[in-house]
Amino acid sequence: MNDSIKLIGEFAFEHFNLKGKLIEKRVVKNLIVNKGKEAIARLICGDLTASPTFRTFTHVGIGTGTTVAAEGDLQLGTEVARIAATPSTGTKAYEADYKAKYTVSWTNSGSTRAITEAGIFDGATAGPTNSHMLSHQVFDAITINNGETLNITWRVSVS
Repeated sequence: MNDSIKLIGEFAFEHFNLKGKLIEKRVVKNLIVNKGKEAIARLICGDLTASPTFRTFTHVGIGTGTTVAAEGDLQLGTEVARIAATPSTGTKAYEADYKAKYTVSWTNSGSTRAITEAGIFDGATAGPTNSHMLSHQVFDAITINNGETLNITWRVSVS
């Protein structure tokens, strides 16, 4: 018997204007980074002793970096926001069929931003000494003006 486990991630963006009208919808595949693979292995065996401590993945970060995502990435290139997948800003749950699902919503409250990257993290604070990245991807810009909203639905499948 040959049994293997593979993590596959993809996220969907929905961009809404000030009137709540859907402007754009996009689905993007993502990269599970090395630190995310380490976190999964540590969570399986209960060894959470690294610094910072490994935790469940609870936040989605978005940014404006344009460097191609790589397995060795520890953080976003230029993080703009980190959104908790909590009842007030989103959710995280086991969906079914071996899938974890994150949904978050971010409303731009400043100048226009060209969002070009996203990642899943196990903490609220940016930086590799504060939290661990599970996955990362860089994509063509989604331009979000002041007051517009970006909804993100992210699924990580175990197959």
